[in-house]
Amino acid sequence: MGAPPKATILIPSKRCIQHILLLLLLQQQQQQQHHQQQQHHQQQQQQQQQHHQQHQQQQQQQQQQQQQQQQHHQQHYHQQQHHHHQHQHQQQQEQPNLSS
Repeated sequence: MGAPPKATILIPSKRCIQHILLLLLLQQQQQQQHHQQQQHHQQQQQQQQQHHQQHQQQQQQQQQQQQQQQQHHQQHYHQQQHHHHQHQHQQQQEQPNLSS
């Protein structure tokens, strides 16, 4: 078969090289600006998170107070239920006596 094709070497002109260098410089500058913006954004986020954590702590304290109130209410409700359940059980015991 024929000889393998020779690799074509592209020699960029000076104008093309300058254009590529300009593009690279622009990209680097944009990346640096973007990095600075990210750092600034992260600082804002951290401040917001700290504020959010403080808010969460307040919420947790409120929730604990509510839970204590609910537990007291549940205990009272459970006593009522237990009493009611005993009453139902007595009725069930009386029923066979009526049938016999």
